[in-house]
Amino acid sequence: MVGFDSLILIGIVALLLFGPDKLPQYLRELGKIYAEIKKAQREFERELNQQQNALVSKPVRRPPSDKVLDIARKMGIQTENKTEDQLLSEIAAAVNSRETAEAVQTHEAAEAVHSLETAATATPQHALPAENSVCPQGDKKDI
Repeated sequence: MVGFDSLILIGIVALLLFGPDKLPQYLRELGKIYAEIKKAQREFERELNQQQNALVSKPVRRPPSDKVLDIARKMGIQTENKTEDQLLSEIAAAVNSRETAEAVQTHEAAEAVHSLETAATATPQHALPAENSVCPQGDKKDI
């Protein structure tokens, strides 16, 4: 760093070199140049930080493993241009939807069986033909 004594010496030398008329003009020019350099430095640092943040926040795209690709293809899932994480989530969704569909089918089948059993056991006795009952033609029928 430049100390106070050094600044006084630089000021005296500048005054002798440029004279009292030109020194304020040169100091203003020097101040403008310094301000532009600082502005460029801040802008550069801002852009550098933005690029760094973009790299840090960007998810890493790893290609899917052969095992995940094989499972996805067997399930009929499109694998092109997808990451392993995307394929794994689609596989999980497909498995869940298939399990849900199977559960619904199993539930519907159980309800159908239950309704058939209920209908068979709930048939009233008078609806069944009695032994030796008379048919509409008047003949007796053996059951």
